[in-house]
Amino acid sequence: MLKKIQVLNQEETHRVFEKVLELKGKWVSRQESEEGFDLPRFTLGAVSYIDALESYDLYLKKAEDENKILYNELKDLYDKTLQELIKATGKECQYAPGIALPGFHIFGSDIYFEEECGKFHHDRQDELIDWKEVQHAPSKNLSFTLSIKSPKRGAGLILVKSQIESNPDWEENEEDKAMLLETLETSFAMAKSLGTRCDTSVDLNDLAFIKYEEGYMFLHSGKFTHAMAPAILIQDEDMRITLQGHGILDEEKDEYLIYW
Repeated sequence: MLKKIQVLNQEETHRVFEKVLELKGKWVSRQESEEGFDLPRFTLGAVSYIDALESYDLYLKKAEDENKILYNELKDLYDKTLQELIKATGKECQYAPGIALPGFHIFGSDIYFEEECGKFHHDRQDELIDWKEVQHAPSKNLSFTLSIKSPKRGAGLILVKSQIESNPDWEENEEDKAMLLETLETSFAMAKSLGTRCDTSVDLNDLAFIKYEEGYMFLHSGKFTHAMAPAILIQDEDMRITLQGHGILDEEKDEYLIYW
């Protein structure tokens, strides 16, 4: 399952972008120690796969604090996102009580983002949450990315195409595909010699490059190999901002609980 869904029109998307900028005081810098240098990479909201790993109690406290701000400032975005998830899944959906609302990945301009992609992975955030009595099957999980702001040459998702059916119309043009593949080949070659990545077994000939579109959500299971695509010819003023979220299906109530 890979669906592309319009959530916001152009004007609505720009308003969300401006509101995220207004909330810059709440952004949290997210650095990865092996890089050894600071990057303009931030999150807005509590993040299970980072914050819950450090301390589950602190994740819950951060979620409680951040949820109030995010929903008060971006109520229309959260309401529209939930409405589209209900339509796309055919099931009731609600934001998981006491757990973090979907939040934002925010990337500024740095040539590093042009030279590296994210780590290839499967989404397993649900394993970090204490769902108490809620019974759910990981095979029915969902994940989504809603593009709010993209660099001039775009932003996107890389996926292993033999694992999931996609629409060729959603893919990058041939020139940009070639540039992204070359970036991956260079990155993998360096990583293999230095031992800096654990995902270099991915077959580079079995990849599709999906291009995000501002205001549109890509919805999927998260249970296939995928990664954040590198930037292409990044410009000084470029930013990459996405709303990220996940969901589990409460088997008893037959409704999705949405969180980050």
